[in-house]
Amino acid sequence: MQFAESPGTSTFLSPSDTSYTLNEGSMLPSITCSAECRPGCLFVWTKPDNINFTASPVLSLGQLDRTKTGEYSCTSWNDYGFHTIKIMLNVQYGPGGSISLSPSRSTYTENEGYPLPRITCSADCSPECNYIWSKQNEGNITVGSSLVLEQLNRSEHGLYICTARNEVGEATKQVDIIVKYGPGIIQTSVPNLDKVENQTVPVINCSADCRPACSYTWSKGAATYSNPLSLSTALRGNAGTYICKASNSVSQSVKEWTLTVRFPPKILSLMYTQGNADITENASKSMVCTVESYPASTITWYYKANNTQLATISDVLKSTYTLSNGGCLDTGLYTCSARNSVSNTPTTMDLPVNVLCKPRMDFRSNSMQNDIRIGLSKDLVLNASYLCNPEPNFSWQFHKTTSTNLVNGTDRISIDDIFNGSSLSAVSTLTRPSMEERWLGLYIVTVTNSQGSHTHLYTVAAEESDTELSSSAKKKNTYDTLDPGQVPIPILSDDVEAQGNPSNEINSEREPEETAEGGKETNTYMNVEFRKQSKFHRIYNTIYSIKDIRIETENPYANVKKKKRRRKKKS
Repeated sequence: MQFAESPGTSTFLSPSDTSYTLNEGSMLPSITCSAECRPGCLFVWTKPDNINFTASPVLSLGQLDRTKTGEYSCTSWNDYGFHTIKIMLNVQYGPGGSISLSPSRSTYTENEGYPLPRITCSADCSPECNYIWSKQNEGNITVGSSLVLEQLNRSEHGLYICTARNEVGEATKQVDIIVKYGPGIIQTSVPNLDKVENQTVPVINCSADCRPACSYTWSKGAATYSNPLSLSTALRGNAGTYICKASNSVSQSVKEWTLTVRFPPKILSLMYTQGNADITENASKSMVCTVESYPASTITWYYKANNTQLATISDVLKSTYTLSNGGCLDTGLYTCSARNSVSNTPTTMDLPVNVLCKPRMDFRSNSMQNDIRIGLSKDLVLNASYLCNPEPNFSWQFHKTTSTNLVNGTDRISIDDIFNGSSLSAVSTLTRPSMEERWLGLYIVTVTNSQGSHTHLYTVAAEESDTELSSSAKKKNTYDTLDPGQVPIPILSDDVEAQGNPSNEINSEREPEETAEGGKETNTYMNVEFRKQSKFHRIYNTIYSIKDIRIETENPYANVKKKKRRRKKKS
């Protein structure tokens, strides 16, 4: 006789494993549930959600996926009871396409210095994934699911990759971080240049590290140029500081680049500080010379007539020279000469200075005499040599008992006037050939220009024998007997000497005499100032009053007075 039997605890599995861990996509082997029971048992497999999966003792899941993870139950039962046995199925899977970022943006664009929001990487993994952030071409930068970049700098620009990984597999997610920044240090392809004028200048390229890329412009003053800067040739007009400006949407920056062009001096102007070339004697005249050159020039001033160096000033572009207390012989051209290190050949420019001076006897000439002894029938030649500016007029007079103006071409008079504008020498030569006794007497030359006048006297007498001359020389300051109205002629003896400054002076007078008409003759007198020259004495400055004739000249010497002595008539 058979007894009824429930499944009790006799339910078992084949294979007998109660736990399975398999990767997603793999196959779970068929699991058969059996039990000893009478009458025979029925079997049912239940899913993890307690839903009957199959009414069969065999569990067959096919290719596993993550949804099949869970606890499966096999229940056997008959009319007398039931029994359940369970298995655990763990389906492992990698992150696959489940990896994601939060925030979900794949691109961030921020300016340098700004913070980047925290970016978190996550994925559905079994078992749980590990996370690593890396930067393209640089390797791992952080372990963990979050990317934290606080204040961005340009080095953090790039592609960042989150990798989620477990023992089943891995997956990645990328985020592009664009760090924008303006130009930092601007570079030029060629450093500052120092060139001699007309040398070649290479092309100058301006560049900078910028994101986004910079645009470039060159400027010099108000002029603008494109990049690269192409000047081709070093010209003085190209010299100076050029500015390269690099700019983008973030910021801009500038860099200076300098082209130095060295060139020899050019005199731009040479002029008087005021007025024209003319100055009066003892006045001053200032001249200013302006030069263009690089480097600055050494300016030298010269008096051109004898190439006398007057002044030298170094490292300047402008120089002023002042002629102080201008004298007659300071008239002439004044030269501004400029040179610098570029050329050894100076550049020059001349400017005239015209010192106006009244006539005075030319110390450079010894041709003027006071006492002239001449034989009758010989030619009389009187030279009047003067230093003056501007050109003077000469007038000649002859005085014996009366005064006569001497005119060229009359009474055998020849007068030749010459003025040399370079040396300021004015010479008047009076020639009277075949002298006659009636032409012996006082010859007076007066020289006049816009600045004043000067008068000189020549005493022309007949030659004496050696004996007479010796006898005359022994008498001190004697005079020939003169007819009424005739100018007294001093015969100066050798022992009268100039005393320096003040100088010697001879005063000679005679009392007025009765005239033929019964009236009184006008006092005739002579003040003679002279200086000794060897054995002879020059009558330098004289004031004559001859009836209604009066000639005044200037005397730089003081006076030594001699009393008048009448010359005795020869017996």
